[in-house]
Amino acid sequence: MLGQRIRQARIAAGLTLRELAQQIGLSHTAIAKYESGKICPRPSVLLQIARTLN
Repeated sequence: MLGQRIRQARIAAGLTLRELAQQIGLSHTAIAKYESGKICPRPSVLLQIARTLN
């Protein structure tokens, strides 16, 4: 569920995986894993994602 919300917010913001990853200092692979639910982001990373995607 969290991964779907991240993906929806990223798409609504008009960002690609690589663009979001670059803005928060992570790899696009990590973002893809968050979105697919394979791994859960640490709270600090989740906060960065939230701030970037408003």
